[in-house]
Amino acid sequence: MPDITDVIDIVDRYCAVWHESDPDLRRKSVAELWAVDAVHTIEEAVFRGRPAIEKRIADAHQQFVATAGFIFRSVGSILYHHNAVKLGWEMVPVAGDDPVATGSAFLLLDDDGLIQADYQFTNM
Repeated sequence: MPDITDVIDIVDRYCAVWHESDPDLRRKSVAELWAVDAVHTIEEAVFRGRPAIEKRIADAHQQFVATAGFIFRSVGSILYHHNAVKLGWEMVPVAGDDPVATGSAFLLLDDDGLIQADYQFTNM
């Protein structure tokens, strides 16, 4: 079971993968963060397995980072117990400014510290 130091590292890498511009590094990060059979869920869709999750992240990167110039970062407290992690996130302009979107993610980790389930919520 991961300890809090591991969890902080997972959260940092989780946020960083969303604005990783190099497809090979992004693919490597997905493999290091998510379990092979992981599930990533947003309100509109469910993505099953690393290839689908990698495509979801690449699409989000193209839309929000490459085209619009935003980055994602964690915000607030990271809550963790029994392999469950809750974190807040925000999307901000790369040059800095107020967030244009905020939300939270709920991650369920396996015993090796890989993300088994990833639920993203966007604040309305």
